[in-house]
Amino acid sequence: MISMAEARLARHAKRGRRGDMAAVSRILETLPALSACNDLRALTDLEGANRTLFQEMQGVQRMVDYLRPRGQNAPYATIVARTLPCVLDARGRSLFIEYSMGTNAEGEVRLQYLSALLQSADPDDKENACVAIAAAAQDSPTTRQACFEQVRQHLIALDCSGLLWIALDCA
Repeated sequence: MISMAEARLARHAKRGRRGDMAAVSRILETLPALSACNDLRALTDLEGANRTLFQEMQGVQRMVDYLRPRGQNAPYATIVARTLPCVLDARGRSLFIEYSMGTNAEGEVRLQYLSALLQSADPDDKENACVAIAAAAQDSPTTRQACFEQVRQHLIALDCSGLLWIALDCA
């Protein structure tokens, strides 16, 4: 069964397939629901073109907005933080840092949204924030420094801070 799936994926890669537009659109419509995040992880694992398509459709920016600790989507922030790494290839990281270093309507830097998860009493929130920050910061010294500056006050008290220190190259 696995070999059949590999063969199918190889055929699609040879044809230059652009991803599943209908599935990515459906995911964007239902984000930040848990089922949409699960579908997004599965879809991007199956075919890299879906990741690119998601990025082209402003999906990374929408996910950053769903990390906001206040408002109707606040309960979904940890789910989105857990899902974010699946869309952060080199281009996705660039989109993420470009958008998250900007400010929202209230003048708050969007990258600070992850700080709210780091301050949560729930260890899953902290872990998911650490994974999202590590994924965003992995290939650029500038990005690592920006992430470090935004979350450094929360690093000391965290059990997952070792992961962040390694990812941010600050150890």
